[in-house]
Amino acid sequence: MAPETVSGIVGRRCDIWSVGCVLIEMLTANHPWAAHPKASSWSIAEALQYILASNEIPPLPAVTGDNTGAEEKLESFLMQCLKREHKERPYADELLRHPFLSSS
Repeated sequence: MAPETVSGIVGRRCDIWSVGCVLIEMLTANHPWAAHPKASSWSIAEALQYILASNEIPPLPAVTGDNTGAEEKLESFLMQCLKREHKERPYADELLRHPFLSSS
């Protein structure tokens, strides 16, 4: 859930936050904040409280053994998706032009 939804702000950019979180889950097989020492004992409410209060983004997954620039593109893509301020997040049409998705 995007941080701004707690304040009642819901829009298309909330889905962009979710794309970033789901991509991290797909790449790591763990939820985005799983590396936090207390994450295994968090309830959903506690996890959300941490996400809102911490102002952190989750640790970004590494792409090992890659020299094609994919890691930099992935990191840049995730940083765009996980911007804390929803007004700074791109819309989907902008994100589709990101080099992580558009490069072959």
